[in-house]
Amino acid sequence: MIAMTPIGDAKKNIKEIREHFSKKYHVNEALKTEEHITLIHPFHTEPGILKDLILGLTKLYQYLMPIEITINGYGFFRQNKVVFLKPVINDKLNELHEITQEYIKDRFGIIKIRNIHTYTPHVTIGYRDLSTHDYNEAEKNLITKTEFIEWVQKEVSIWERINNKWETIDTIQLGVK
Repeated sequence: MIAMTPIGDAKKNIKEIREHFSKKYHVNEALKTEEHITLIHPFHTEPGILKDLILGLTKLYQYLMPIEITINGYGFFRQNKVVFLKPVINDKLNELHEITQEYIKDRFGIIKIRNIHTYTPHVTIGYRDLSTHDYNEAEKNLITKTEFIEWVQKEVSIWERINNKWETIDTIQLGVK
C-alpha cells in the first residue's frame, strides 16, 4: 500500500477524533492502522520488485512538490459502513494519485484494471466492526458536522503487511532532488 501519513498537530487531532469515535461507537478496527490517506490500495509484489518500485517512485516524486491537505468534514461509504474524515478535493492530491497509479501500472503491471476506481481520498475513522445501527447513528450525527484540519504533506510512505499489521517500510520525500 502507498499512503500519506498526517504530521504534527494534524496527526494528533485526527488521532483524537478516531479515538473519540471508537469509544462512542464501541469499535476499534480503524485504530489498528496508523492515520493515513491511501494513495494506492494494497497490492502484491515480489520483494525484488519492491526495491525497484521504491527507487522509481523516489525519482518520480522529486519533481512533485509537497501538497496542502485540508480536512473539512466527514464522509461515508454506505455500502461498506465506512465513516471517514474527508479532505477538500485537491487537484495536486488527485494528480499524485494518478501519477503513482500509472507509474506502477505501466512500469510493473501491478495494478489490475479491476482495482482502478474513482479515487476518494479519506482518513478512515470507523469500519468493519461498526454495526448497522451505529453506522446509521454516526452518519446522522456527523453528516453536517465540520472539522478543520490542515497540514502540508511532504512525504509518501510505502507500507507492507507484516505479521498481520501494516508497517511503514520506506518513506519518500516530495520535491527533493
